Amino acid sequence: KAEVESVNHVLLWCPFVWRVWADILLWWGSQWVMPATVDGVLQFWAGFSGNSFERNVWNVIPIATLWSIWKHRNEVLFSDRQPDLHGLCDLIKSRTAMWVRAADPKLPFSVIEFLFNLQQIKFCRRGLG
Repeated sequence: KAEVESVNHVLLWCPFVWRVWADILLWWGSQWVMPATVDGVLQFWAGFSGNSFERNVWNVIPIATLWSIWKHRNEVLFSDRQPDLHGLCDLIKSRTAMWVRAADPKLPFSVIEFLFNLQQIKFCRRGLG
């Protein structure tokens, strides 16, 4: 409640949400300078180059993050829940893993492996996609 609510503030610039994005990018093994707008985030994400597996995961991350932030915000506002940074980050990672697995059920790893060994999976999948 320290800032005027706008789409960009709610989904990117709120200090709580900024920490969510930072955690998700660290999980992926990246860092960035936050774009000023949601459109800028989506443009940044579209510029990723990697093998097909990495691109598939990379494309899911912003959608899972934006969706999860919005849902969490509504739970805090309308269901009197407390903001939970770690719980939200874990939920985003889980959603990403489940959505990637749902898109390609033949992937040779579980959601749990995806959550806790993403860097190893990325390393092993290089050159295969």
